[in-house]
Amino acid sequence: MGFLIPPWYDEIVTSPQEVVFADIVLGFFLAVTCFAFAKAASQTATRWHRLKKFTTYLVMVWVDWAATILHSIIGWCVGHGTCAMYSSFWLFFSVACVWTIEMHCLAQILVNRVSLLLFNPSDARRLKLLVFVVVFVLTTSVTIVWIPARMQISERWIDVNDIWDRGEKVCFLIFDVALNMYFVHLVRSTLIANGLVKYQKLYWSNISIITLGILLDVSLSTLFSFCTECLSSILEHHY
Repeated sequence: MGFLIPPWYDEIVTSPQEVVFADIVLGFFLAVTCFAFAKAASQTATRWHRLKKFTTYLVMVWVDWAATILHSIIGWCVGHGTCAMYSSFWLFFSVACVWTIEMHCLAQILVNRVSLLLFNPSDARRLKLLVFVVVFVLTTSVTIVWIPARMQISERWIDVNDIWDRGEKVCFLIFDVALNMYFVHLVRSTLIANGLVKYQKLYWSNISIITLGILLDVSLSTLFSFCTECLSSILEHHY
């Protein structure tokens, strides 16, 4: 047993279909990661050529990219039982920390985009602080509940985590939609309304992304269950 893991800890065994499904998702993820790397590198080169320095936005982009890669590597190693990543407090704490960094960077990247359309610098600073506080409260609460639940300290922690896991996903969904809708509102009210019709494409593309994001968040669990059932049937038929 790892550090602070109780004697009654029951190691979760990953099924073959879950491993196969995770490998498929990882393959798509690697493709998207390469695209994100190329896009981030292009933006970095452009900003460096223009400003001769790294901006806060670029730092957050690269930190978020690296944290996402690290999160995926840890998840893959744990799921495949490799790299000697045994269940311990430090493993779960590391996963929670990496996830927290991802959430903060993603939120601040979105706020940075919104701030470009806020002509009052004090309003932009207040929005960034508000977003930081909201994300800090959500991620801290998730970490406090998730780590004891994953360590199986008691059934109460596991039950609370099952409830709060759904609750925090709803909170993040509302938070993400609110920020994106605020950005869309600013595009329409400050750019398009003043005759800059070329930003209509940006407006409608963001509407499409918001709609797609909501549909994915709502249907992801259903899609996962469907795919694992299909993979289970395929593996049973094959073997």
